[in-house]
Amino acid sequence: MPDTPRVFLDTSVLIAALFSSKGASAEILKLARAEKIQVFISQYVIDETCRTLRLKGIQLLPVFDRILKIKTLNVLLNPSKKQISLAKLILKDLKDVPILALAMQEKADYLITLDRKDFIDDPQVSRKSKLKILTPGAFVKFFRKECRKK
Repeated sequence: MPDTPRVFLDTSVLIAALFSSKGASAEILKLARAEKIQVFISQYVIDETCRTLRLKGIQLLPVFDRILKIKTLNVLLNPSKKQISLAKLILKDLKDVPILALAMQEKADYLITLDRKDFIDDPQVSRKSKLKILTPGAFVKFFRKECRKK
């Protein structure tokens, strides 16, 4: 699967996929199930997703467990101290630093997030991290366009 895009998902994408099976976030998980993309998340993202679901009192943990069993889903542990230090120089919101650090460490082709304020609206984050940072909708649109070319 070396030709498949390497995609790191932020917590916001997983939450959106859990709430809507028809949206772009869910479409990304379908692409992962079909082995058209390699998806990376971290233990940090898993913990944050579970915490968010519990706080909101939403009974979606069984659905989330099924997502975690996707064959092309790679769960990463913690970023290195070096990557955390580098990410802190790029990103203002410290709670998102581990996400950026792992996406950089894993050399993801794309970081997919719904967090416009911290990741997308500041073009320096993408430039300095050398990551293509897209919303789920933008990624799905781009992926479909690229697939038509092949």
